[in-house]
Amino acid sequence: MSNEPPKKISLKRRLKHLFTRPLLQIVYVLVPRFYYAYMTFVWYTSKVETYGFEKPFNIGRDRHHSCLCSLWHDNVFFVAYFFKKLGGSTLASVGQLGELITRMLTLCGFNVFRGGSSKGKSRKKAVLPTMITYMRNHEDVVYGITVDGSSGPRYKAKQGILLISREIGAPIYCVHVASKPTLHLPTWDRTRVALPFSRIVIFSEGPYFCPPTATTDEIDQLQTFLNELMMDNVKRADHYLETGELLPPSEHVKPKTEYQESQLRPAQWIMTEEAYRPTIPKNNVSETPEIDEDS
Repeated sequence: MSNEPPKKISLKRRLKHLFTRPLLQIVYVLVPRFYYAYMTFVWYTSKVETYGFEKPFNIGRDRHHSCLCSLWHDNVFFVAYFFKKLGGSTLASVGQLGELITRMLTLCGFNVFRGGSSKGKSRKKAVLPTMITYMRNHEDVVYGITVDGSSGPRYKAKQGILLISREIGAPIYCVHVASKPTLHLPTWDRTRVALPFSRIVIFSEGPYFCPPTATTDEIDQLQTFLNELMMDNVKRADHYLETGELLPPSEHVKPKTEYQESQLRPAQWIMTEEAYRPTIPKNNVSETPEIDEDS
């Protein structure tokens, strides 16, 4: 055993610990309520338009009893309030910022899983298996996942949402929210913050499916395809806000079959799922990708 005397904690560190915890608790209580009040004001003073979201999403949710919404991390400020009526579930990182975001999401009615790609080893937690198990054992589950979170790189989709879709058979909807005017925070993702009296648009494409037999190589190709879908939504939304012109989806990402408007009724799936699966080459690779906590 070492005979060294225990290290003394400096007065500065003692005071820091003494005041930090109460201040954090105050922040955890006040900030989510301020956020909710602010976003309520933004919502009711802004013009909100949605394209390709409600009808396809509701039919997919009714047919499959679960859905996955893929978003970029710069939409994180919008997600909690704008999609609160969905009663969704999402992912928040471990740590003080993750705790604050969790409380904001919970106030808006979300079920929150903690984990993700925190850099500190003690903060890492393999959360995808938990999310897969939860969706498999519950009905009417909606996951909103920021596919380039929680630490980037910006606009580079990770594979987590594809792995969940492959395991569960849940459809993926690529969703993007943009506003004009908008404020960009000085963060790695340049988080978008809507301002009061804005014009807000919500673009969505889907459903898309990850085949249950997808191999490692196929998942990689689908990851590239997902990234293209997401970026197409960003370009269309920004173009619409700047010019007022509604562009169709790019040829290489738009669905092969469309919903028939007259037949959009609950529990009625108009197109086959295969029509929405991207064409990917088959190969002889038989292994399946492992679930990575950083996905």
